[in-house]
Amino acid sequence: SIPRCMSFSSDIKKFAEKGKIGYNDAVNNSLQRISRSIIFMTPVALVDGGRARGNWFASLSSYPTTASDSKAVNMSQVQAVTENAAGKVFYLTNNLPYIGKLEYGGYPNPSSGDKTINGFSTQAPKGMVRISIENFEQGLKESVSKLKP
Repeated sequence: SIPRCMSFSSDIKKFAEKGKIGYNDAVNNSLQRISRSIIFMTPVALVDGGRARGNWFASLSSYPTTASDSKAVNMSQVQAVTENAAGKVFYLTNNLPYIGKLEYGGYPNPSSGDKTINGFSTQAPKGMVRISIENFEQGLKESVSKLKP
């Protein structure tokens, strides 16, 4: 079986070739699209009033290890990083200690409030990252198949 990242890269390359756009632009657009999806699917009021959403940071070749007190989404930082991402390892990271619970569940069950149910966030009960990747891969395949050779 082909590793997921190789297949993903191959799909992006096919999209760029079929669409007559540059590989760099295809990578840039693809990474911005999936990053935007992950960031804006992240709940804003579960624990911190937006800090989880504001702590997504993009980087190349290494990942940041600190968290921020910011609650503001910084899409311009993501856009700046994706401009040079072709051929490099791209990271979208969130280092808040509870981001894993938002993605995979694990909150106390039964909950003491109305923000969780059965240990999962009511705003993102199936996570953000997994859904964004699944939706992105499907959307990319559909886009490639619709382009004329």
